[in-house]
Amino acid sequence: SEPGTVAAASDAGLYLSRDRAATFTRLADPGFVLAVSFASYGESLWFSVYAADKPSLIKLPLREDAQPSDIPLPPARLERRLRAQ
Repeated sequence: SEPGTVAAASDAGLYLSRDRAATFTRLADPGFVLAVSFASYGESLWFSVYAADKPSLIKLPLREDAQPSDIPLPPARLERRLRAQ
């Protein structure tokens, strides 16, 4: 990754700074972003989201034309309980 690059998760979306957190640009607004992490070598971000009562894991390559990929997750414990009823 590039020195000075910072990613931030918030209830307002996913943000990226390339100037040591002096300024941020919103990359995505998929819902409440719970956590974010750089992939190996900083070529993409992985982030978790909670939106529409559903958790999600998303991979976002850090290229201009990149589109996010939704990674399937196993059902949450609460979902399994509701299905069993």
